[in-house]
Amino acid sequence: MAATINQIWCFPVKSLAGQSLTRVDLTSAGLPGDRQFALAHGAGDFDPQTPAWRPKGNFVNLVRTAELARLTPAYAPDSGRLTIAQGDQVIASGRPVEASERAEMEASLTAFLGDAARGQVRLAWGEGVAFTDVPAPLLSIINLESVRDLASRAGLSLDARRFRGNLVIDGLRPWGEFDWPGRQVRVGGAVVKIVEPITRCAATHVNPETAVRDADVVGALERAMGHVDMGVYAEIVSPGEIATGDPVVLI
Repeated sequence: MAATINQIWCFPVKSLAGQSLTRVDLTSAGLPGDRQFALAHGAGDFDPQTPAWRPKGNFVNLVRTAELARLTPAYAPDSGRLTIAQGDQVIASGRPVEASERAEMEASLTAFLGDAARGQVRLAWGEGVAFTDVPAPLLSIINLESVRDLASRAGLSLDARRFRGNLVIDGLRPWGEFDWPGRQVRVGGAVVKIVEPITRCAATHVNPETAVRDADVVGALERAMGHVDMGVYAEIVSPGEIATGDPVVLI
């Protein structure tokens, strides 16, 4: 069976829940809108006057704050409005480009996050800036068979969403993606070059459904596989449209 795209995910706000897509146009900068925003905590060094990529430790993140997994963002590019909700409760909503609306959103998020805000939350965003874990505009790809294999070896129930990949592929043998670094892969109408495996951290311990730390995924990887990697990063070589069900073929 050929590998195919099983799921496509965009994460508008770093560490918050993702939005499931059925198709998207990949660009040279990656998946549009992914990690376009982040919640900079008061103890970090993110400068809103000169917005630029910063390491994840400058932002409220899942490693420290598991309840972020309960927050669902929705971003409307046409209007520029970002809404962050927990279930039916809207936590913050507004247009980040408007200073007054952004300030209201930051006040609401600071009150909601409490101690996790570590002071005043700043809604990080910047033209052309993506607040991914690495500074390069890379796409993250997760092999569903690798997730299944780890779950079987470790005796865990693992949802691929723990690994927050942009693309979840199925039909490839377990861990076969680790043979791909340095090679090109055709994904739907796009071509990507696989860069390197993704090293995992304690953010994967958080259950995306319950927002509870319920599995030592990093420890399970170390014990079962002798490494702490899951998934691979890819750079876009040739932009194009991709959709769920599209083939994923090593060139």
